Amino acid sequence: MISIGIDVGGTHTDLVALNENGEIIAVDKAKTTKEDIPKAIIGLIVENFKDEIKKINLIVNGTTVGTNAILERKIPEIALITTKGFRDVLLMRRETKAEMTNLQWDKPSSLVKRRNIFEIDERIDYNGEIFKLLNENSVMQVTDKIKEKKLNTIAVTLIHSYANPSHERRVREIILKEIPEASITISYDILPEWREFERTYNTVLAAVLKPVLASYIVDLQNRLENIGFKGDLEIMQANAGVASVENITLNPISTLFSGVAGGVVGGMMNSSPVEDEGNIINFDMGGTSTDISLVNNGTYTVSTELELEWEGYLRFPCIDIHSIGAGGGSIAWVDEANCLHVGPQSAGAVPGPACYDTGGMEPTVTDANLVLGYLNPKNYIGGRYLLSTESAEKAIEKIANRLQLNNLECALGIRAIVDSNMVYGIRHVSIERGNDPREYSLVAFGGAGPLHAAEIMKQLGMKRAIIPLYPGNVSAVGLLGARPKIDMMRTKYGKLEDVDIKELESIFHVLEIEGMKRLEFTGIERSNIEIRRSFDMRYTGQTHEIIIDNIPLDLSNIKKEYIAELFHEKHNELYSYYNQYEPIAIVSLRVSVLGPERKISLSSIKDSQAKPTPTEKRTLMFKTDDSLEKVETDIFNRDDLPPGFEYDGPLVVEETLSTTLIPPGFRVRVLERGVLEIRESK
Repeated sequence: MISIGIDVGGTHTDLVALNENGEIIAVDKAKTTKEDIPKAIIGLIVENFKDEIKKINLIVNGTTVGTNAILERKIPEIALITTKGFRDVLLMRRETKAEMTNLQWDKPSSLVKRRNIFEIDERIDYNGEIFKLLNENSVMQVTDKIKEKKLNTIAVTLIHSYANPSHERRVREIILKEIPEASITISYDILPEWREFERTYNTVLAAVLKPVLASYIVDLQNRLENIGFKGDLEIMQANAGVASVENITLNPISTLFSGVAGGVVGGMMNSSPVEDEGNIINFDMGGTSTDISLVNNGTYTVSTELELEWEGYLRFPCIDIHSIGAGGGSIAWVDEANCLHVGPQSAGAVPGPACYDTGGMEPTVTDANLVLGYLNPKNYIGGRYLLSTESAEKAIEKIANRLQLNNLECALGIRAIVDSNMVYGIRHVSIERGNDPREYSLVAFGGAGPLHAAEIMKQLGMKRAIIPLYPGNVSAVGLLGARPKIDMMRTKYGKLEDVDIKELESIFHVLEIEGMKRLEFTGIERSNIEIRRSFDMRYTGQTHEIIIDNIPLDLSNIKKEYIAELFHEKHNELYSYYNQYEPIAIVSLRVSVLGPERKISLSSIKDSQAKPTPTEKRTLMFKTDDSLEKVETDIFNRDDLPPGFEYDGPLVVEETLSTTLIPPGFRVRVLERGVLEIRESK
């Protein structure tokens, strides 16, 4: 049997396939077709498994369909129903700005037009008590208006419904009787927690994404069936788990940022933290963006406050990832003051960098790397495409002339600026949060990550950089290593000293039963299901909570002092202080329900030579002591390098889907399983 992971990025779509023993049997990449996402997916599967499609039992897809739909506003028109007096919660938003000093800054357009927001007469208080009964006539009046507008996508967010969903459920029943074809999303099913803006925003997100994801999934399933696929299709989630298409349609916002989450899982699996005990910084530089995440002691950081286009927080557990507009396709440009910039605009796959010769005219980071000799023009995606050095030269020349530089100086400047942007991004997730990057290994992957790893590592003072196996496809590897996962949560606010432990245990039990039912529905036996509990907690008076993991599965014999100690330790870890005399509040309860771990055996595909020799020499340009130097550099094929192989830079290690640069002053060593380790030379 064959399992396939396919990650759809902004520039490329990546494939990794495993056999029944968890061994990698295929690695491939194709240009992403943004106007027809399934096209590249089907093309890769047919290209690699034309005669074995019936042997494929599982496909896991990491997709940007939902994220792109929101950012590009390619979403259906929607109706929002809320409690009388709260019509403008979504439009008022929060008292923040993305650019505090920019008086001309405009907020992103709302997901719902104000004329499509309707009020109904009802009220529930924060304890879940019904303060005013639901006026069903007001619901019918709103339903008539929605029918007149021919809106079939509807979100319902009533005040304090997280404490009592009865009114929301009744509203759904009434509307479905009148509009049976309607897609109705109630907030209790998406985010049963307080904070009205965030709850409304997330519910609306889920509502507009349901038809978008459903259309994509149905289209993909139909095309897969047409080529003979009869296995299971799963979708990657931002919480580092995968879910069946049935569970994804219940809460589609979990797919936002799913591809980059696959990169974090893949980076952890591929790295060899021999001396750092799992302390790594994942550095995923693709064609469009660079995604950065911190891993402490083998555990990634989870956040429930990931921002999407400033407007609001995505209030569901997701890997804490910082993304910046820096990738191989990032465009270099010169402003009115003749200052050089790189990104965040990207050439993408179409038209792509100038060197693709597919219509792109602007210089990019890829063009700069090609002009400097770091890329082999005949080895792009295994030689499937040829890169034009001449076109790259012409594109760079346009801005080099404005800057009064030659092409090589300008290319090095482009690299220096994009490196600086990425260093700042890493500082954001490390130094600015109290973590010293010198205590971490840099795990560099993505198609462009290994080309920039050494310089990034040096600027941050890090001890080493790790280049995983198949760096251009690490995110696809992560899709196959991710476990089935369902996250459940419920707000239950109270001071720790006042809460009823039995009531908390009862809520946990309800959440666990619901989560297990969802996994069992997909065929996973209860004996293979793992349960994890956590609290959202804070000091009373604080605005935001932190997640406290490792809550025992049986609270009956747990003292509140133990829970308080867990909170103090986490607070001290994050903020370097705690106050044991300050009252603590529990805000929400969370449950993660996980399926069994999936087996992946990471090793090189080809046998290595005992004494590898360079495949060729190529002239590369390096900057040394404020001057440019041409260096005849050895080029190695990564498949030829055995464990224990060491070599002083400069050298280039090429493979089918990526290239690793080891500049002068650095040394590379091959670790077990073929992983590359880069350090500064002694």
